Amino acid sequence: KNAPSPPVKGREQKDADAKRVVTEFFAFSEVAAAHHGGGGQEMDEENSRRGEELLRELVAFDDGQWAVFIAEYRAFPDPASERRLEGIAMLLANLSEEQPRAALRLFTGISDLFDRSMRRSLAEFAVPASFLRWAESDLPGVLAWIRENAPKQPDLLADGAGTAVLVSVARQNPREVFRVIGELGVKDPSASAAKIVSCTGGDLTRLSEAIAGLREYLPTIPDEKLRAKTRDQAFRRALYWLADGGFDSATQWLKSANAGPEEKAIVADQFAEFAPATDAGRWIEWIHQAVPGAEGDAKVAELMRNWTQKDHAAAAEWLKSAPDGPARRLAVSAFAEKVAAYEPESAEQWALTLPEGPERQTTLSGILARWPKAEGADAAAFAERHGLEGPGLDVTTKK
Repeated sequence: KNAPSPPVKGREQKDADAKRVVTEFFAFSEVAAAHHGGGGQEMDEENSRRGEELLRELVAFDDGQWAVFIAEYRAFPDPASERRLEGIAMLLANLSEEQPRAALRLFTGISDLFDRSMRRSLAEFAVPASFLRWAESDLPGVLAWIRENAPKQPDLLADGAGTAVLVSVARQNPREVFRVIGELGVKDPSASAAKIVSCTGGDLTRLSEAIAGLREYLPTIPDEKLRAKTRDQAFRRALYWLADGGFDSATQWLKSANAGPEEKAIVADQFAEFAPATDAGRWIEWIHQAVPGAEGDAKVAELMRNWTQKDHAAAAEWLKSAPDGPARRLAVSAFAEKVAAYEPESAEQWALTLPEGPERQTTLSGILARWPKAEGADAAAFAERHGLEGPGLDVTTKK
């Protein structure tokens, strides 16, 4: 035969159990504190087993029993003593894993008994871990709970707790998180936006969702500088993921995401400095097309200078096969001026591949300005050949 089910306890019995357990738990916490204060001696087997039993009972409490627990604790003599705090901290650490909603209820029910420093210490134990665990199974419940309790608990979202919720939401719905970011006590949206993008793990679909949420969120930031900073940091974080996938994957994503002018400018700035050598030439061409005008020209030149410094032979090989056009001419000029300090004759030959006119003359002047000082005679001859003022003078084109 099946064993009979244990009798269902009524409210009165449950509340009586709660009073008993809370008294026994804090008696146990006194024993535990005495052991810790006695040089870290191990607790005997009987007390260890009793502590585990009490924690199991506490984890199984229902809402009514937690109400009794909180009332009983508040009635204790000296509830904010160091021994009491140690017991609460131990309990919160366990509850945050096993029953996170109860941990948060306990924290909000007793935290006003402590000074600000103790309150923040307790929050470190309970709140971030509880939010993370609870959000795994009931994200709407977490957000509803925050909306109800955060205004009444100024420390609730301190010390990373708001970020913990933000991360939980971002892992599940990277677009939605931007809609609740204002409710999470976030003081620096730029750092939070970058963290949200990081939580996508490089998955391009999730990355698209995060950037869509970012675009919806940015207009709600009233400060123009903070708005630009938030866009910049979040989009740069996205580019770290995109760089791992190579040029084709990155540019396809940028196209599908309908990257706007400001976003393309961030891409240009990022890859001008960090473009992988294997894709540097293709990024030069992309930047020149995607970012028109002086800003794009400057980034093409910067990318070429950086590439030349890292591997001038590879940069030169790309220039030899690159199709003629404005992007290549900008790259030639930057390459020639960069190598002038150690290969001025080669730099001159590259400059002469440019069409006659201001662009060539500006490049030649740049080469002269960087000509090795020990080779003054050669520099003078170079200046004479190209109608430039000699070394030691202002380097300008003769009229």
